[in-house]
Amino acid sequence: MADKNKKNTQTYMPDEQTFQQRLAARNRQGLFGRLFYYFSIGIAILALITLFVNVVNQSFGAIAESFTINPEELAGEGRTFEELNAQELADILVEYGANLRVLVRDRMSSVDPSVFTTSTLRELEPNANYPEGYADTTVNDISALDNGNEILAEFLALNLSDVDLRNIVLEDIAELQVLQAWGLFDSILNWEPGAAQQQRAADIVTEMQATDDAQVELASQLEDLEGQVSDLRAAGTDDNRAQITSLNEQITELRTQIDANRDAYDDLRNELETLVESFITTETQALYCTGEFVQINTKSPEELVTVMTTPYSEAGCRTEVIRYQSWLDVDFLQTPMSSTPAQAGIRTAILGSLLMMAIVILVSLPIGVGTAIYLEEYASQNFFNRLIETNVRTLAGVPSIIYGLLGLAIFVRLLAPVTSGIIFGVNVETRTDRQAITAIHNGLGVDDIYEFNDEDQYVGINADGTLTTDQAESLLVTFLRLGNAGISNLYGSISTEVATNDVRNSLGIDGEIPDDPEAVIELDGGKSITVAQFNSLERGLEQFASFTVNGRTILSASLTLALLILPIVIINAQEALRAVPFAVREASYGLGATKWQTI
Repeated sequence: MADKNKKNTQTYMPDEQTFQQRLAARNRQGLFGRLFYYFSIGIAILALITLFVNVVNQSFGAIAESFTINPEELAGEGRTFEELNAQELADILVEYGANLRVLVRDRMSSVDPSVFTTSTLRELEPNANYPEGYADTTVNDISALDNGNEILAEFLALNLSDVDLRNIVLEDIAELQVLQAWGLFDSILNWEPGAAQQQRAADIVTEMQATDDAQVELASQLEDLEGQVSDLRAAGTDDNRAQITSLNEQITELRTQIDANRDAYDDLRNELETLVESFITTETQALYCTGEFVQINTKSPEELVTVMTTPYSEAGCRTEVIRYQSWLDVDFLQTPMSSTPAQAGIRTAILGSLLMMAIVILVSLPIGVGTAIYLEEYASQNFFNRLIETNVRTLAGVPSIIYGLLGLAIFVRLLAPVTSGIIFGVNVETRTDRQAITAIHNGLGVDDIYEFNDEDQYVGINADGTLTTDQAESLLVTFLRLGNAGISNLYGSISTEVATNDVRNSLGIDGEIPDDPEAVIELDGGKSITVAQFNSLERGLEQFASFTVNGRTILSASLTLALLILPIVIINAQEALRAVPFAVREASYGLGATKWQTI
């Protein structure tokens, strides 16, 4: 037995030489692993540095702008454009003839465009600030005043931020356009050419001229040789064959030289164009100093070398300005979207993302944690609960695109009345009686069918061919039941569609509508309208209250994202509950806590 144990011991422990060999092999394997690890870490760090450098390069740099009026000239002497306040910016809009009605309609109106001009400022935006004494004045009445534009401009100044008004002035008055942008490194290293680059441009033009002259000379020689060959062939003697062969060899050589010269000329031309494009000032001057975009390759070599040797400040580019631009600053975070790149910001995107995440948390956290508690603490191990557990873990691995398609089909389309808010009455801003009846009047296309009494109630006028008060009220009820167009807020645009039958029922019309525009349609109460009036009315109604329900809202996006992360929340919450030691549970029960209190 002792010999057997000794033999086993000797077999288990290697001798010194074998041990050292194995140790060296393991060290070599470890060295390879360490080198691979360091290499991987180095690649990752290099990628992060490259990404950071690229972000910095794209966040700062130079831009070339074009405008019809310099914004700094609008500010006046001794002030900059950025120092102007909201009222001063609004005054500029008045002074330079901006279309204030359009600006108010696009920026401050929540009513349908068809009734915009007949709406009061209070009806345009119920929660706005109004010029003193004009809150209940219609847009048409304000526009008719001598100082109407000043009143509308004041309305904008009282409700829009300095940033919004500044963007309006830049877009509508200065007509600012960003022609081109360059990164930080180009702005530092390639701002304008130095003496060496200017001299090289001049040398290129000289070389191009010499190449062109040589090309002309070679073409002349080629023409002479081809003429000699033609004459010798015309003679037709055997003695001329050797001479013709020699001349053909010379012609081939000349053609080779001509092709080489042509390639050399093209290379010089490309080098000159690249040289011009490599500097910010020369590229801008070559492209835009004519007042319009001009391709560099359409300019002559002499024009390009002039661009290289003429300082940008002396080039006569009055409407183009090159300036440094920081894209990453406080204004970029606080400014909404804009069609002008230099004035665009991400405020809307940030607020939308924060709101969406808030909704996602409110939806997914209670449901996810509650589901995990049920499955882990209360659910029995039956088939139904095991099926839920299996599906939860399966859904955690489903690609996000599948959830996107599911959200589009369910939340955007099927549940559009819910996600748009219209089923809860959210976003439905009821029209006033005056607005609704005005839309009816506009649809009929006549001027004298209605008036309003002292109590702002509709009163019919004409005895024949008009709608009665009861019929107008019936239409008004239809309007109020169906909602209205043009309302947009956090949940998106809410809309419904007016059916033709609703219009006919409101008017008390039975049967088909005749094709003849002059045909008369009998209404309730012995009244009537023509087919032309009915068609006009129907168009007016559809324009006033006809659009489609829009489920493409932030609520739909939030619910889709909540559905995406819900399985992950459930699984993580389950693992957290399982990680609690059983002794802690027993201690809680020992102190008299209930199961829910323990959880």
